[in-house]
Parts: sequence; structure tokens; C-alpha cells
Amino acid sequence: MAGSWLAVILAVAGVALVWFGRGGRSVAVYAGLTLLGAAAARMVVWESYPDVLGGAMAPLWLRAVGYSAVIGGFVGAGSTARTGRVRWALCLCAWLVGLWWITFEATHAIEAGRGQGHLAGNEAMLVAGGWGLYGLLLAALERRFRHENLRHMARLTLGAALICLTLWALPSTARWAYGQFRAFGYTAVLGAAWVAEALWRRHGEDREVEGIVAMAAGGATGMVAAFESRLWLDVHLFMFEQGAVRSAESLAGEASVRAYATAGAWGLCAVAVAAVGFLLLSPRTRLVAAGMFGVALAYTASAALAPGAPLALQLAALAVVTGGALRLSWLARRASGCRHPWEDRAYRWLPWAAAGVAALWGAMKLTA
Repeated sequence: MAGSWLAVILAVAGVALVWFGRGGRSVAVYAGLTLLGAAAARMVVWESYPDVLGGAMAPLWLRAVGYSAVIGGFVGAGSTARTGRVRWALCLCAWLVGLWWITFEATHAIEAGRGQGHLAGNEAMLVAGGWGLYGLLLAALERRFRHENLRHMARLTLGAALICLTLWALPSTARWAYGQFRAFGYTAVLGAAWVAEALWRRHGEDREVEGIVAMAAGGATGMVAAFESRLWLDVHLFMFEQGAVRSAESLAGEASVRAYATAGAWGLCAVAVAAVGFLLLSPRTRLVAAGMFGVALAYTASAALAPGAPLALQLAALAVVTGGALRLSWLARRASGCRHPWEDRAYRWLPWAAAGVAALWGAMKLTA
């Protein structure tokens, strides 16, 4: 416990020295920054691994006080910086300490319940969701204090959360996570990305990168939908005893069901992403929705070549994908606001692609 209080004392003393030396006393400034670095090291190293260093972990409330003091110290020191580079460096230190704090608390919460059988998956989803909420908090603070560094850090955090979700959790351990952990991770990461884009869109800064987070969130939504549809099929329909012998017809039917289910999931997500694109007046988000419909149409075309799925599933997937693509193409041509240079080209070819897939599906049904 003493370690956290020491970090608080070092952080307060460091900020005091930086503020005292802001009039030109460089020795005081350097001494203050050194104390802030020592306070951060105390929290990140000592308080994170107290058993390795022969100590005991502080309670949650005291760890919160220590980390808050260090983060506030870096922010307070950054507010006195004379150059933008130094200010950005100190704000980056505060951001990194906050990111470590969230990651540590998420992993520590899972470690405390090691009796659970899905530890790794729960941990991955909790970390991704924590990063997403952290990015949303930074985006909300930027609306209050109107500082570009907060916008940059919010985008970095949300990008890290999306990468954590799609490149770490989904391909490896998410299938073992409990449903409530997966729901938290999806909602926190994707919801934070959409809400943050809505906050930035309202004020219109950084036009050159506007919509980037929404585009990434749209692609991640499709990956989540495909993952969840496959997981549901694995658990509820295609779970067999080990060593079971299956016929070629059974394997073909499973492949067909999976293809149509994936196509329908991508189509539904494309509809949702398109709705967000119209709501935010974001041409990049609408363009991502068009790309997602392209992926869904490709899945539907491949599914048409692999018969075996129930007719109701085939019709539902075909209706969602082709109908959604046609509807998006019609609405996007009449959307208000600015347009992406590639939008007209995408919406010109999307109806033809939908018609071609529908014709292919009909032809396969007639010749079957």
C-alpha cells in the first residue's frame, strides 16, 4: 500500500516542480519530470508485480488513486509546456499509463477468477472492451476541452481496440469466452467507435481522417457477424462425436448452410453499417457498406454453387443480400451531404452484381 501513496507523493511533487519552473527554471522542470517518471514506474512496475518484488498488491481504490495521480501529473505538466512537441510527449505518457492501467485491471480481474474454464477468451474480450471505453472517454473529453491531442489519442485507442478485437480475440480465444464477455467486448468496441465518430462528425475537425474509425468499425462488424454465425452453427447444429463418420452429402450440406448463413450475416451487418453511414452523413461509411454487400454477394454466389441448405435459409439470405444492395444503391444516390469519389462507381455496379447473383441462384435451382 505504501507504494501507491509514494507514487501519489512523487506525482504531486513532480507537478509542483514543473509549475514552479515554467517561468524559465529548467532545473526545476527537469527534476519535476524525473519525479513524474519515477511515479509512473512505481505504479506500472512495482504495483503491477508486487509479488515479484517482495511486496503486496494495494487495494483497487488505492491503485486508482495512484494511477489517477500519475495521469493527472503528466496532463498538468503538459499544460505548462511551451512547445507542441513536449506537450504531445507528456500527453502521450499520460495516455500510455492509462492504457496500461486498464489492461492490468482487466487481466487482474480475470486472474482473480482463475477457476473459470474460459480464462483466455474472457480476458481478450475484457481488454478489447476496456480499450474501446477508454477511447470513447477520450473522445468525450475532447468535446469538453477541445484539444487535438485528445482526438489523436482517442483515435489511437479505438484503433487499438478494433485491432485487439479482430486480430487477437476473434482468431484465437473469443470462441471460448462466455456470452456476456463477448457481448461486452462487441458493444464496447463497436459502440464506442460509432459514438466517437458521431461526436467528431458534429464538429467537423480533421476532415482528412474523418470516418476512418467508422470504416474500421464497419469491417469489424462483418467479421464479428461471421464469427458469431459460425460459432452458433458449431454449437447448435454441427457438433458431432469425435471420430464420427459422415457422408459426402452431409459434409456438402454443412458447407452450404455455413455459406448461406455467413452471407446473410454479412448482409445484415451491411444494412446496419449503411444505416449508420446515412445517420452520420459519412460517405466513407456508406462506401464500406457497399463493400460489405460485395462480400455478401460473393458468399451468396459461392453458396449457390454448393446446394444442400434448407430453401428457407437460401431465400432469406438471398433476399437480405440482394435487396439490401439494391436499396443501398438507390438511397445513396439521393443522400445529402458530401460524397466520396468512389461512391458513384460502387453504386453503379452494385445493382448489376446483385442481379447477376440472383440470376445465378435461379439458374442453379432450375438445373439442380
